[in-house]
Amino acid sequence: MDANSLFHEATPAANEAATNILTLLLAAKLLGSVQFTHTTEIVVALFQTEAFGFVGSRRFLKDISSFACQSDPVASVAKNKTTEQACLNPLRPSLEFTKILDPNADGTNSRSILGMLSVDQLGVLTTDQNLYIHSDGSDYGNFLSEVLQAVPGNGYTISEVEPEADDDHFDGDDVTLPPTPLTSLLSLGTGGGGAVLTGYANTFNPTAHYGSHRDSVSYQTMNLEAIATAATTLARTAIAAAYDGGQLDSDTASAYALTILPDSLAADDATLVELADC
Repeated sequence: MDANSLFHEATPAANEAATNILTLLLAAKLLGSVQFTHTTEIVVALFQTEAFGFVGSRRFLKDISSFACQSDPVASVAKNKTTEQACLNPLRPSLEFTKILDPNADGTNSRSILGMLSVDQLGVLTTDQNLYIHSDGSDYGNFLSEVLQAVPGNGYTISEVEPEADDDHFDGDDVTLPPTPLTSLLSLGTGGGGAVLTGYANTFNPTAHYGSHRDSVSYQTMNLEAIATAATTLARTAIAAAYDGGQLDSDTASAYALTILPDSLAADDATLVELADC
């Protein structure tokens, strides 16, 4: 009871979840602030119920690859024929997600998921000014790892974590990865490889109070500089990946991303501070 919450779903999760959301929102804002050449699309996604068997990401990945509406689609907004469509059975308030893989009439898809970059627990670092990258060992995971290590800002270093033997009981990967939506991608076999950007190495940071009521700003301060750096790094890597288009030329892609987004987000950025306070 002193170490961990009796009800894990009721914990504040400042580092466990909130820092991930904040990093992704800031990275999305950075991506929206610049124009760049891309041969593939970037999809930004937030998932719910990941701590309970990756429910959100597994459902999303399954839906975009094989969703079938059992009723006639209806307008998402009543009496508005120009709005996007929705499904009543099973209920989906929007069917825009079905366009991600550009489905064909025969049920196959024109596009595929090249890879995924996930983030986890970036507000309390194991090592000062050091983030960690966990690659699944695939060609695309290694590409993302190389780009991540080439584009951090604010004087930070990103270290690649040496993979350990596979013991997570998923057949889709050969190494042990942190529990993130990337696990769903690999286990469902709906895309390529990927990597996870974290604030810890092989184990969770013991001072971060994972799963505890102490994972709160009432007990510990979240590192806004680390979040700003992670958001910048994430945005640059997304730009590099979209520009590269699966060619796996990390040097060229990294250099291009740095020209598009040369300045790193600062810890005192107004949006970052406002969202962190929220």
